[in-house]
Amino acid sequence: EDLDFFTTEDAAFAVSASVMEGISRKLGAEIKWLRTASQFRRCALDRSGTTLVVDLVRDIDQQMVMPKPNQGGIIVDC
Repeated sequence: EDLDFFTTEDAAFAVSASVMEGISRKLGAEIKWLRTASQFRRCALDRSGTTLVVDLVRDIDQQMVMPKPNQGGIIVDC
């Protein structure tokens, strides 16, 4: 299982690692950073033997569809 989160905002990407750390604490999960780069971070959250890989991406590509659909406060890129 994996989740991919993209942002076009520098500020959002800048805090993404600390947000994931907080989420892991709230879930009671262990976090392991697998890869970090200037515009990409990958971590694995493990809780009770179940692992979820999460990719955090600073998207620099031109956005073709604007505005993007908003589903329950989450912007979805179709």
